[in-house]
Amino acid sequence: MLRLLTLCLVTFLVLSTQAAHILGGDLTVQHVDSNIFYVKLTLFRDCDAGPSAADLDDMVTLNVYEQGTNTNTGLTLTMFLNEPTDFPTLGDECFTPDICLEIGTYEEEIELPDNANGYYLVWERCCRSDIISNIELPGDRGIVFFATVPDPALENSSPIFQPYPADGYFCVSSTNQFAFEATDADGDSLVYSLDNPIYGNLAVLANPNPNGGGPMPYNDFPWVPPYSLADPIGGTPPMSIDPMTGEITASPDDIGVFAFAVLVEEYRDGVKIGEVRREIALPSTTCELDVPPTYVGFMNFDTVYFNAFQENNLDIIITDNPLDSVWQLIEGEIFDGTYEILATFDTVAIGPGIFSGILGWDSLGCDMISDTPYTALFLSQSQNACTDSISTDTLNLAIYVQLPDDVPTQLISPAQVQYTYVVIADTIQCLDITAVDENYQDTLSIYADFGSEIFQMNAEATFSDTSGTQQISSPLCWVPDCEHVREEPYLLDLTLTTTKCFETDTLHIPLEFYATTASDGTLQLVPNVFSPTEDGMNDKWMIEHNPDKCVT
Repeated sequence: MLRLLTLCLVTFLVLSTQAAHILGGDLTVQHVDSNIFYVKLTLFRDCDAGPSAADLDDMVTLNVYEQGTNTNTGLTLTMFLNEPTDFPTLGDECFTPDICLEIGTYEEEIELPDNANGYYLVWERCCRSDIISNIELPGDRGIVFFATVPDPALENSSPIFQPYPADGYFCVSSTNQFAFEATDADGDSLVYSLDNPIYGNLAVLANPNPNGGGPMPYNDFPWVPPYSLADPIGGTPPMSIDPMTGEITASPDDIGVFAFAVLVEEYRDGVKIGEVRREIALPSTTCELDVPPTYVGFMNFDTVYFNAFQENNLDIIITDNPLDSVWQLIEGEIFDGTYEILATFDTVAIGPGIFSGILGWDSLGCDMISDTPYTALFLSQSQNACTDSISTDTLNLAIYVQLPDDVPTQLISPAQVQYTYVVIADTIQCLDITAVDENYQDTLSIYADFGSEIFQMNAEATFSDTSGTQQISSPLCWVPDCEHVREEPYLLDLTLTTTKCFETDTLHIPLEFYATTASDGTLQLVPNVFSPTEDGMNDKWMIEHNPDKCVT
């Protein structure tokens, strides 16, 4: 049981340390003084490889071999990871790819004795990132980094690669150009070429970190068909590299991660004296370089509602790349003079890449109310700051003009709808008829039936029909004489109308007046629904009056 547990633990440790993560890197050597050389290992790690991906090693050990004979010199160099590691920002103001790349570096000095054959330094590690598309079993095989050093007596420095380029990725279905450029401190001539990804013989799936590197020769990775060194990533034309500048040109057709190597050979006086390699696996992704302007908050052919009697301002937000040039075009009957009242549309920048367009169409009135919508087309165009291409977004709106929410008209005097009043003979008494309406666009009218009895007899009854908005008032006055005193009421109908554009609401106000000889000089309101016996029959309520002006 103990043996089985130990075996499981060892297996777990092996698997945990061989998790795929390496995308590439390079190894360079610089002369410092006499036989002292400065060695730098740069590693590229896929930090999107998931929780199973191994971190960069805290320590690496290089072996030193003699060139030509591949003899192990017994020299080793141990280097430690510099902290912190670097996470370069890829892309530019036009596009930022969703790619996570971690760059780790290891640095140390080594003393190399003079040797006419020279040396090469080597380190192996398993395994590569298993998301690589164009080589077979990348997650099962390792990667090998080596750098050649001619006879130390020459005090030569190898070429050094420049920092990882911000545009070091592929945009699918686009022509991509970037450079893995190197410089040489000695002024030697550099020649660039594409090379096969390679793996060594020590770092394998069962032994991912052999703590060193084995001798040459190394193994070319088998390509996944149809890829090859002549066509490592696909697309037309095939990927190429400028031998003088190191500029890479590629037009991949497929999304994926593609491995290859850049070989930089160093020549002095026409004789090759050394080389360095950069192994790399680059992603090919969809790059939205030309994102069109976008209307926010509306769907095409949305419906909106405007008030026929109020100020209408509709805020239309447009977003776009902050670097792009954006302009607006508008079309539709509300803009072209079809109607006397023109709509307006003004666009202003309210933030980087955010524009606010205000559609205004005010004081439309009754004539613009319609069951059929008015149409408006908004066309937003932008010129891409990176590609100079023109992209467009359109927004069609259906605009209905309608009345505002209705607030019912209120009759505030008299305060009821059915009324009975007592008027005093030989006394002028008035009743204010007042109505209010919060809808300022509504027209209120109050008018009387001048065929009523009180206007036909000689009783000095007066009332003026009136119209207006929001609040109207007109007094009803009557001076009955003693001859008009009777038990039966006088009837008068008033009418209150509210006109809303093409609609009219009507309220009838029936009034009853009893002419009496009461002498207190007030206009008295009496209930006309009075049934003290609860027999459902209305009874009269007579107001006593004393003294009586009509008695002499």
